Amino acid sequence: MEQIYTGKISFLLHPEIDGFITYINSDGESARVYFCKKSNFFKPKHQIWQLSDKVTFSIIQKEDGKICAKVFEFLGNDEFNSLINEAGNSTKIQLRGTLKVIDHLLYLSEQEYTLLFQVRNLMPTDIAFTPDDVFEAELDLERSKKMASLAIYEQYKIAFANFLQTNQPLLAPIEKVNFDYLLISLPNTPLKGKVTSFERSKEYAIGDYIEVVPFSVGNYGFSFAMSGYQDEQTPLEKGTLYTAKIVAFRSKGYIVEIVGTEAVGVLDFKHKEDVELFEKDQLVNLYYIKRNNSQQFAFATEKQFAELQEKQAKSSL
Repeated sequence: MEQIYTGKISFLLHPEIDGFITYINSDGESARVYFCKKSNFFKPKHQIWQLSDKVTFSIIQKEDGKICAKVFEFLGNDEFNSLINEAGNSTKIQLRGTLKVIDHLLYLSEQEYTLLFQVRNLMPTDIAFTPDDVFEAELDLERSKKMASLAIYEQYKIAFANFLQTNQPLLAPIEKVNFDYLLISLPNTPLKGKVTSFERSKEYAIGDYIEVVPFSVGNYGFSFAMSGYQDEQTPLEKGTLYTAKIVAFRSKGYIVEIVGTEAVGVLDFKHKEDVELFEKDQLVNLYYIKRNNSQQFAFATEKQFAELQEKQAKSSL
């Protein structure tokens, strides 16, 4: 008969996938064991794990000889409950903590209860920080118990809205030159912005100052256009198949360049495991579908495009 243990998640490699459980073993000593949501040894339907989540599990040996936890039940999280109780009747909880990057995403490591919350609307490249920098954040329980908004982001959104209204140019230094965007440092804040509409035939260097105007605020960060720049000379038609070259890789897809034009865009997949494997400089046929939240040209493979059309057809019924 397998022995059932109770332990707490003490370390997360990927909050949606795997990490380590700390527990007291049969010898009465503190120990830890690896667990993985994607293995066949995972039963609870629990979407995103949190530090200090309490679980029941047994220890098993997989076919490859590795030891891991067979998780049975999620029992709750005392630390998170304490945070909620401290807030009383308020649905908005003020947090303080440092930032860390896990699996290409940005997280706030809350100080008092040592909890972990994904940062809303910002990627690691959207903000400058050190491991010791402390940030204020807000957890809105009516929106999510897993994601927090940085106060500095919300404050800058107000300034950005004023920029949008006045369309006043902003002088900012280039921090990174990429195929599909220029990363700029925003004045008087650790936040960064992406210039997605710019003259691609020109050479840019880190440290160069460029004049930009606000473009949009999307799900991730702030987008700008180079002041006076007229958008792509060759307009793309939605639903049209183009020949594209893979020019770079990104976390869940690729940067692509449309052959015969100056257009550069992105080919993204919803999950990492869905990413179709292409090689750098490989030519592929892609459909142009839209501008994404960062105002980049977004493309889809023939399979993705067919799935999108099927979904749209069902929604119209």
